[in-house]
Amino acid sequence: IPYRIYQKIKPSLKYFISYLCGNNAIIREEYYLLNYQHFTRTYSQREIAEYNVNLFLPINNVHFKHKRIIDDYANTLANFLAWDKKINLSEVIYLINQSKQVNIESSFFILLIVIEKIANSLYDSGVIDKKNGSIIEDEIFIKLKKNILPLIVANLNGNVSKKQVDQLKSKFGNINKLSKTENKIDVLLEFCEIKRTEEIDQLFPRLRNLAIHQGEISYDRNDSSKNYHT
Repeated sequence: IPYRIYQKIKPSLKYFISYLCGNNAIIREEYYLLNYQHFTRTYSQREIAEYNVNLFLPINNVHFKHKRIIDDYANTLANFLAWDKKINLSEVIYLINQSKQVNIESSFFILLIVIEKIANSLYDSGVIDKKNGSIIEDEIFIKLKKNILPLIVANLNGNVSKKQVDQLKSKFGNINKLSKTENKIDVLLEFCEIKRTEEIDQLFPRLRNLAIHQGEISYDRNDSSKNYHT
């Protein structure tokens, strides 16, 4: 490919390779042809000594040796370059690989950030239809609200001010809406064709909120590893 094109895709290419090898690879030397002359460019980058593997691509599993997984992955490069522009897959890969260098608690926090980052990028990418974020259908909720609000006001028996009643009505009007984070996670799961399980329901929003607000990754210490792998 022309050198000017290579320069444009080089950052993405670096993380495409980083995902394959399970480590944040760097480019230390380049060999290319420019104006019919061969050039070698060497960068003053330190050598990465840590050893990691990608647990999502079973390229080291003997049962997959004959499957040409690396060839199949290499054939996705064009698709990767396109999606990297839309949702910044390179940064996601960087964070996933960084999460392997720390303890399980820190890794859990990093992976939460990864999920929220990719969910947010996908939601704002313009390539999907955004949901309205309702828990139940709006038509059903509107009928429910018409029946319940008068009952609430009647049972207050005038013991609260009109301002408080108006505040309560305002809060009740939003009770059918998912939080912004929950809505984006739902969009991500649906886009990736991932079915919600009990473990995923535990992760979002309960464990996510516990981790962000209290710095814990489990309600039960015995679940820490399971939650991390989820």
